[in-house]
Amino acid sequence: MASSMFVVPHTMGTVLCCKCGISMAPNPANMCVTCLRSEIDITEGLRKHVTIMHCPECDSYLQSPRTWIKARLESKELLTFCVKRLKVQKEVLNGAILEQSYVVEYVQQDHMCESCTRFQANPDQWVASVQLRQRVTHRRTFFYLEQLILKHNAAAHAIKIKQMDQGIDFFFANRSHAVKFVRFLGEVVPTKSTEARQLVSHDTKSNSCNFKHTLSDEISPICREDLICLPPEVAASLGNLGPLVICTKVTNNTTLLDPFTLRQCFLDTEQYWRHSFKSLLGSRQLVEYDVFNIEVVSPEYNLGGTKYVIADAKVARASDYGKLFYIRTHLGHILKPGDRALGYDLHGANINDFELDKHKGLVLPEAILIKKSYEEKRQKKHGKPRPWKLKSLDMEVDECRGRANGQKMESEYEEFLRDLEENPELRFNLSLYRNRDYQPSEMVSVSDGDDVPSVPLEELLADLELSEQEDAQGVQAQTVANFYLAFEFNLSIITVINMIDRPTADPDRVKAQLKSVLDLEPNDALLTSAKTGQGLEHVLPAVVERIPPPPGSSASPLRDKISSAAAGQAYEVLDVGIMHPELTPTGVLLSFKPAKHMVFSGLNPADGSDFEALNHAIERLTCNDASVSITKETSTELGLGFRCGFLGLLHMDVFHQRLEQEYGAHVISTVPYIFEYSDGSKVEVQNPAALPSNPKKRVTACWEPTVIATIIIPSMWGLLLPSARICLDMPALIVRIQIARKRKLLEKQKEGKKRMKRVGSIDMPQEAFHQLLKVS
Repeated sequence: MASSMFVVPHTMGTVLCCKCGISMAPNPANMCVTCLRSEIDITEGLRKHVTIMHCPECDSYLQSPRTWIKARLESKELLTFCVKRLKVQKEVLNGAILEQSYVVEYVQQDHMCESCTRFQANPDQWVASVQLRQRVTHRRTFFYLEQLILKHNAAAHAIKIKQMDQGIDFFFANRSHAVKFVRFLGEVVPTKSTEARQLVSHDTKSNSCNFKHTLSDEISPICREDLICLPPEVAASLGNLGPLVICTKVTNNTTLLDPFTLRQCFLDTEQYWRHSFKSLLGSRQLVEYDVFNIEVVSPEYNLGGTKYVIADAKVARASDYGKLFYIRTHLGHILKPGDRALGYDLHGANINDFELDKHKGLVLPEAILIKKSYEEKRQKKHGKPRPWKLKSLDMEVDECRGRANGQKMESEYEEFLRDLEENPELRFNLSLYRNRDYQPSEMVSVSDGDDVPSVPLEELLADLELSEQEDAQGVQAQTVANFYLAFEFNLSIITVINMIDRPTADPDRVKAQLKSVLDLEPNDALLTSAKTGQGLEHVLPAVVERIPPPPGSSASPLRDKISSAAAGQAYEVLDVGIMHPELTPTGVLLSFKPAKHMVFSGLNPADGSDFEALNHAIERLTCNDASVSITKETSTELGLGFRCGFLGLLHMDVFHQRLEQEYGAHVISTVPYIFEYSDGSKVEVQNPAALPSNPKKRVTACWEPTVIATIIIPSMWGLLLPSARICLDMPALIVRIQIARKRKLLEKQKEGKKRMKRVGSIDMPQEAFHQLLKVS
């Protein structure tokens, strides 16, 4: 019966336009679209000329009424703030809906924001200052701290930096920047902070006040290589350590070593400032000793990655052979007869220290050796440049100091550079740069014929002069990533080398990198400068000539049809396009791959009551960053939170910083773990509450997230990395580097954590800790 039914095909009638008489689909107005637009302008009354205020100093735009937002040209933020074309829909005659596009002209007018105006009027007008001080007679700590600040760009918001007698002053335009800087200092050195403020102005009508804030940060006077006599209460809290100990490392904790028993303990910042003691002797009191004999009395110990051997030594002061000393030292692994060592002379020193008097019956040794001396061998190389350099902060010198201390500063800085050469652990967190004034032939001969410590070439970050900026870095990471993306889809590639007008530009070097890294023909590269316009006339012709046309015939009609599920009607597609931001025909429907998240992190508010504020902040941020995946979760320990997916670590770090800086959100980040049980099964745990509890299964291993990185570097450096695995990946030389120093640092951290757990009077086994958790 169904096969014999006659179906009447659906047809759509046409009418004539009442104005121009052309055939058209019927509508309530009985007019074609062209005539409707000529009769009615739905954009009437809308602004078509807009002036936007731009601050040229901080590159931000004014968003009414008084908010300035930072945005760069051609960025998402600027496109969101300032759209070139707007589309308007409005109901016109007899209910007909008319859609019309119109152009809005934006005129950029330069106008400095309030902060920049105040700074330009008075560059020294600061709101908050950080006074960093250390009450010692040298500046070695500040030299090291300066390099940490440079590496982490911690003083980026400082408007002025001034070198003072016993420290450095940092000046900021906002108090929040000063507080953030103080927080950074507390993470790298043991500090004690205080804050004061001074009233600058008071508006009685609005009851608003302006203050100048001064944050004082005092660094612990305990420095590396200092000899310390611990107060009895501190020694008891550290398991009866010492009392004579050596400071071997200073971070936010102070590492102390007993040179006679090789016991090592960590003194945290709070514990130090509770007792606040000073060093018995400092590095300026070190004297040279000649070593005549060494007898090892203990096996080799590894404490936090550093080797020590206890030995009996026969020594004498290098300036006085009249008396020999028989002492015990922890440097038996590096000292041998004939060497020189630096140590503290307790036999001839006049020491007045109250802490010594508290230890009844304490017998002082005649000398304590601190490190091996290379001064005599360094004299042979006096005047030769080093193969590496350090950056320095742009600091003003306190005028009251004058030039009298210039020679002392140079001497202390030279001692700091020697410490970096002798101590790999000290330079591990610093950035060292290659000195281009040092010839490669001289680099090879640095350590020929002697054992003077030097910095290996593989630790130098880049072969760039300190004056060079990012415009001279050649082929960069994003270029390589985009190349492989185009290579995957078999697309034609046009090579353009830009910014050739810069003084540091080196097009020949970049061409060589294109050949070695990406296997692109150097002669096909176009040399351009957007600033001067050089070479730009060759770009568009190259696009026309080198990119092949799409397959198919442009004269063939589109054959796609779409149907409406509601009306049951079929329509022929006349054109397909995208909003970019105006209507742009594409010819075919485009599809996009979903973002592939490489890094996952849990975000929980530091205060549970701030969950709604954090939720609002994340919703606002994800409006212009659709690549972040957000899933709500709950944890018994941290409460409500979010599980977020990011494209990479940089993406995650930028997201976290925007949460903190733009919305003032303080979050706790967590990462997933993988647990392996005794039966061989593995479980990935995103949330502590999801960890299955099975008394029949025992956890045998736990893994934190790690990454296997592929680093592309010039081939000359690949030959200089003894701890690297090198493999050839056409068309680029891919050097997979697994630096042994990283593994060494992890071992040090592991050893340090293990020893910190054992500080005290008891040693709790792991099984007891697990049992305690089960009971609670």
